[in-house]
Amino acid sequence: MNALVPQTRDLSGGRSGPAVAFFQWFARRKIAGALDGVYIRGLDTLRGALAEGPVIVALNHASWWDILLIIWLDGLVGADARAVMDARNLKKLPYFGLIGAVPLDRQDKDQSWRDLAAIAELLDRPNRLVFIYPQGRHRPTGIRPLGLKAGVRFLAARAQVPVIPVSVQYGFRETEKITATVDIGAPLAPPTEGADDGWLVELERALTCGLAAGDAWLDRGYKHADGGGFREAIPPRRSAKQDGAAARMLGWFVARATRSRRR
Repeated sequence: MNALVPQTRDLSGGRSGPAVAFFQWFARRKIAGALDGVYIRGLDTLRGALAEGPVIVALNHASWWDILLIIWLDGLVGADARAVMDARNLKKLPYFGLIGAVPLDRQDKDQSWRDLAAIAELLDRPNRLVFIYPQGRHRPTGIRPLGLKAGVRFLAARAQVPVIPVSVQYGFRETEKITATVDIGAPLAPPTEGADDGWLVELERALTCGLAAGDAWLDRGYKHADGGGFREAIPPRRSAKQDGAAARMLGWFVARATRSRRR
């Protein structure tokens, strides 16, 4: 072990209510303005699990938008949430600590296990939630395998709480903006300490099924009445499809070119 690194971190500090409220408002506003809607299914599953006890939410990590989406999702379920964040990045961006980010030192293996053990201690009551990205870095959603790390298995085994897979998919429909789908899967029972990779395989299977469901919805599934179980959580800004400045400019050029040909 590295003697220069503290063996445990003090994670007892709570979140700042005003900071949480501001970031949740900002996240929703930013998402609503930049994405062509967010569609979700399985929200009641997450809410039901939180009512019964603490949970871990394991998400794939595909883009910068993921951070804003979990801040928004936190507000949607009303949980007392924490989110695992790389210790170096949290040091650079300490304000994330005000809304529940907790550090994980990925540079020191021994310290990373101690950090995860400390995070597990936070999962001690209903409505307590920890978000974690098991991939540890951005990876395109189409790459297989997903590259899940053992940290999520250790955390779940240490805390002995269910893990809920959440698959976030992005794709284009019929506008210039991207659409996001959020698929919340069924809870996975926690592994026993020292379990083999079979549990990680099960988590990967759940996440890839959720990504496939998002793909199916983006592939014209949104035009069907039932929407494949997805519902609109943040509506698209439909006026941007035809009323944006670029569309008006293109219309002006087309009209001008048409008049020129008629002369």
